[in-house]
Amino acid sequence: MPRATPLQPSLNAGEFSPRMVARTDFAKYPLACATLENLIPLPQGGAARRPGTMFVAEVKDSTRTVKLRPFEFSTLQAYVLECGEGCIRFYRDHGRIEAAPTDAVIANGTFDSNIAGWTNLSGAGSSIAHDAANHRLSLVSNGSTNAHAEQAVAVNAAYQASEHVLRFRVFGAAGDTVKLRIGIASTGTQIVNDVEFAVGWHAYAFTPGAATVYVQFLHGTGKTLQIDDVALIADAPVEVGAPWAESDLFAVKQAQSADVLYLCQSGHPVHKLTRSGHRSWSLVEVAFADGPWNDENTTSTTLTPATTGGLGVTVTASSTAGINRGAGFGDDDIGRPVRLDNASSGADWGWGRIVARLSATQVNIDIKRGFSTTNATTHWRLGAWSGASGWPAAVTFFEQRLCFAATDDRPQTFWLSQSADFENMSPDSPDATSGKWNETVEDDDAIDFTISADQVNAIRWMAPGRNLFVGTVGGEWTVTSEGSTLTPVDIDVKRQTTFGVANLPPAVMRGRLMFLQRAGRKVLEFAYALEQDNFQAHDMTVLAEHVTRGGIVDLAYQQEPDSVLWTVRADGELPTLTYMPDQDVIGWARCRLGGTYGAGAAACETVCVIPAVDRDEVWLCAARTIGGQTKRYVEYLAVPFESGADPAAACYADSALMYQGTAVDSIAGLGHLEGQTVAILADGAVHPSRVVTAGVVALDYPAATVVAGLPYAHAYESLKWEAGAAIGTAQGQTKRIHGVTLMLLDSGSFEIGPDPARLKTVPFRTVDGRMDAAVPLFTGERFVPFDGDFDTDTRVLIRGADPSPFTLLALAPEIKTNSR
Repeated sequence: MPRATPLQPSLNAGEFSPRMVARTDFAKYPLACATLENLIPLPQGGAARRPGTMFVAEVKDSTRTVKLRPFEFSTLQAYVLECGEGCIRFYRDHGRIEAAPTDAVIANGTFDSNIAGWTNLSGAGSSIAHDAANHRLSLVSNGSTNAHAEQAVAVNAAYQASEHVLRFRVFGAAGDTVKLRIGIASTGTQIVNDVEFAVGWHAYAFTPGAATVYVQFLHGTGKTLQIDDVALIADAPVEVGAPWAESDLFAVKQAQSADVLYLCQSGHPVHKLTRSGHRSWSLVEVAFADGPWNDENTTSTTLTPATTGGLGVTVTASSTAGINRGAGFGDDDIGRPVRLDNASSGADWGWGRIVARLSATQVNIDIKRGFSTTNATTHWRLGAWSGASGWPAAVTFFEQRLCFAATDDRPQTFWLSQSADFENMSPDSPDATSGKWNETVEDDDAIDFTISADQVNAIRWMAPGRNLFVGTVGGEWTVTSEGSTLTPVDIDVKRQTTFGVANLPPAVMRGRLMFLQRAGRKVLEFAYALEQDNFQAHDMTVLAEHVTRGGIVDLAYQQEPDSVLWTVRADGELPTLTYMPDQDVIGWARCRLGGTYGAGAAACETVCVIPAVDRDEVWLCAARTIGGQTKRYVEYLAVPFESGADPAAACYADSALMYQGTAVDSIAGLGHLEGQTVAILADGAVHPSRVVTAGVVALDYPAATVVAGLPYAHAYESLKWEAGAAIGTAQGQTKRIHGVTLMLLDSGSFEIGPDPARLKTVPFRTVDGRMDAAVPLFTGERFVPFDGDFDTDTRVLIRGADPSPFTLLALAPEIKTNSR
């Protein structure tokens, strides 16, 4: 009866697919597992229990899904955005950003039936009015004087030194602005001095410093702009409105430059989110300068402007031919730019933006660059983006250009802004001598390019790198130039691979692009192969295709500390990929959240990562059933326990809260887990579970550091062991494991056995240890006798659910093998 003690020196090959069970010849087989659940493969070789999640807040509306997004200005100024239907909320420093309490109130800020409470301080010829149809305050300016609305707001002395947050929305055409003025006297500017706010949603922080403040809105641009939803946020989350419905949220793409985050989705104009302070945020429609444009008109239809400049200028088309496939102008053309060349000689292009539709052949436009004459002309171009033609569905930055792609009408086209001028999409520049816009093209002018292919290749994302990478439904492309940078006349687009991509932005890991294949199951590595002088896409899931069963719906890369790609499966599981190619580490595992959602486990629905000082933070939104109702909670992954840290502060429970202070015998504040059975770690000791009642759990003894949250289990199961046979393979031979040596690091209690029915707890308390203190975490080797039977398929199972750390570095079973 041969005996063998094979060593599994590492677990960082992760879970192997059931299809790999017989592949004992595969080099990575000795480092892989059949199950690795809630254990993250480490680049150094072992697998560590994933830390628990800390509860932050319930989302605004738990009946609807949300999308979490990062907003990264720096490692010290990184935020998480809760993007829900019609709103955005903000998180930072492990908390939600809230406005301070106040008794100050804006009277009649929704204008349901009138504008009572607002004083008209408009100049001669301008006024304020009530829009009864839309329930808004109208600021009607004649262009010579300001339309000016003011309201006096009383502030209690207790709140005058506190920061207040004013919320409001501006209506108009893209690029229009309203000024906000706040003073301590009527028409005063002592607090806020005429700060401009564009069309969109705003939250703006200010400190009153007085018993009465005068909130004012004004503008003098010669048109009517509107204000709505004016309020002071009091003791509540800071939020701004947003145009996206619940069904849009995961299709919104983003790209950030400093304090500006660009957001696009095919059903809505491009927006940008800007931050001017911790509680001051604006989401506004981007007013692009001059373009981008469709091809020049080729029909006999002429456009005739009523005047060469001004606001609300009527432009008349001679027919509907060439306009929206012959349908003429529609209501969804409002906001669309129009470009005309009606110079008496030569060429000189002017342009404006449609602000009203009068008929299928007439629109009003605000002229941005004057026309040469009022002559009719066939030389005209309509904007490439609009409600009629669709808006961009993808965005990124590349070589100091802001890049967009894929409208409904032009799904294979991408557009690049002028160099270092992100919101300028002009395809030309004025002639240096004449000053005319005569389509003189410079290297820094905007670029548009349509991919030519043998099939429809709708662009789904773009990503910067060595080249500009473009992912389409039918393949993966690179955008390059012969010179050092892309220019309108130096651009080349080549297809590299033909896998096709899902509508989910890729992640950059260790210099490699990781993207989801079109079917949503395969994660592919897109990297340059020197031997082929080409980019290749390698399947990262080929050894563990089961971990993505059901499809991936979200992903985010955590670079520090262990280079992990977090993905979200459609059923709420969290497959993770530990990836460090320079160390030949590619290992998948699966994470399940504690708690329940419906008839199954709690579900993660979205994940994002933001940088912190010494690590990257993983944030998620978990759907849970609490008290028979669906609750959606924003949570973040706690810091993994490291040697030398305080074990009493280790968080290994989900949706948890931590108390630290003087010793107490009960913990309050757990209302978000009402009626749930929670796991408790009290001063580093595993405390008996308790049911949360009225938000409180009672302790058996006072404790100064307590972690309480939903329990979750971790599990390891070995593959078949290939060792111990006298001749040939051990597969198919009768074997028995009678003991296992485990190499552990900072580990609490767990169970081990040959199958789920015969698991036994491994004790770590010693006879000389204090009985009134927590059992120290164990580091070292531990031999465990095993109750296995003789069988052809012997496995080692390790499981644990206590709220304490666990790291398995290696294991070595002692196996006896009988030949058949």
